[in-house]
Amino acid sequence: MSAFKYKLIGFGSIVFFIVLIISLIYLRMKYIDENGIKPKEPQTIINDQTTYEQSWRSPRGSEYAEIGKLIVQNNITICGEYHVKEVSPGEYVIACSPDGTNWQYFVAYTAIGKFYRASDEMVTKLTPPR
Repeated sequence: MSAFKYKLIGFGSIVFFIVLIISLIYLRMKYIDENGIKPKEPQTIINDQTTYEQSWRSPRGSEYAEIGKLIVQNNITICGEYHVKEVSPGEYVIACSPDGTNWQYFVAYTAIGKFYRASDEMVTKLTPPR
């Protein structure tokens, strides 16, 4: 082999190792923080601890009308009594009960008019209002 081919092979190896090192640095930065731990999951209503730490309360002011409207629009008939936790403005966790003993949980987004049943994961973490 000529000297040129050896230089070309050597150059290719150097480029390969540089690309490999940059890739490893990128992956480490993306998936592992400075303490060697995977970064936290993005905060959602399900994994946000404040969702579960807040106390239940009765709806106030316009919340009665806004949440009540969503309950009726979604044909939820078990809400003889309900309590709320405001997670963020216009975002609520709702506890509904027909008898004050058996509770079902929902998530309401009043600004966009959406009302969903709480996920099983949320239900296992929520405590009844009383």
